[in-house]
Order: sequence, then C-alpha cells, then structure tokens
Amino acid sequence: VLEFLTKTYQQELGESLISVYLRVSVARNMAIDNISDLDTFALIQPAFAKQKIRWQTADFQEMTFYAIDEKYPFFCDLEMNLATLDEDFLASNLAMIVKTQSLLLFGQDIAKQIENYKADEKMILNLNWLAGDLSAFFVIKEKYFELKDCQKIMKVLLRCGFELVLEQVGKFSPDL
Repeated sequence: VLEFLTKTYQQELGESLISVYLRVSVARNMAIDNISDLDTFALIQPAFAKQKIRWQTADFQEMTFYAIDEKYPFFCDLEMNLATLDEDFLASNLAMIVKTQSLLLFGQDIAKQIENYKADEKMILNLNWLAGDLSAFFVIKEKYFELKDCQKIMKVLLRCGFELVLEQVGKFSPDL
C-alpha cells in the first residue's frame, strides 16, 4: 500500500515532488487494524502551485482511497496532504511534523535541516487551525456526516486539549 501511495504521488505531482512522508502511528509501527488512519503528505516545489500551499488535502486523495480501500482494508481512513517546501515551511511549526512524527517514503529527507523540538508553543498545530476545522465540520454536518467525520473532529479537539497543557506537562505524543 505504501508503494502504491508513493507511486500515486509521483504520477500526480511529477517533477514538482520533493518528498513523500508517512506519519504518526503507522510510521512508528504502532498502527491498530481498522482503527488507525494512513496519514501521508508530500512536499512540493514552490513553482508547482500558483500560490503557496500551507497544508492542503491532495485533489487525488478520495480517488486514491477508493482505489486501495478494498485491497487494503486494514486502515480506517486515508490522509494525503501537500505542502510547499520553502523557507517559510522550514521555519514553521509544520516542520515539527517532519521532525517528530514522520518516516520518509520517497525523495529528499529534510529532517536533518530542522532543529530538534522540545515540548513548547512551537509544537502547537491543531489549536491554530481549530476554528477552520470546526467550520468545515459544521458545513459537513448541515449536509450529512459520517462516523469518520465525527472521529476526525474529536481527534482534533483532543489534540487541541493536549496542546493547551503541552508546556506544563513537558511531553508530546503524536498518537492522539
């Protein structure tokens, strides 16, 4: 399944593809069948996008999910994100994902270019995006939502709660 995902990124992004990463529980060999998500992301050349991509769902994610769901039913959901690799990315808290919870599947490994992290405000991601995530959830809810939509927003809320006490506790876990 990882080879298929990597090839999909390569076919869809071509020469603009820099790196493909697997992240969180699967990357740490701690996935639980039928519960864990398969979370991936690609770093792309700045020239590929008309505008800088901070963290965006790949247009081909849904098509890819349906292509592999029957063949590889052991994961709950698929996440395929894109981000532009530039100086802003390397200085952002998004770089923390590469450094602390990702495994390189293809391309250039930028983890060595990123400083080590400690449990502080530089590790806060979900709290910064909470308003947008909640708005997106409520738009889905007005139409029709599935259990996976509820699971996704609950994970975000749990992560936000942990981020609120991150410095006090002095620990970080990518497994929420």
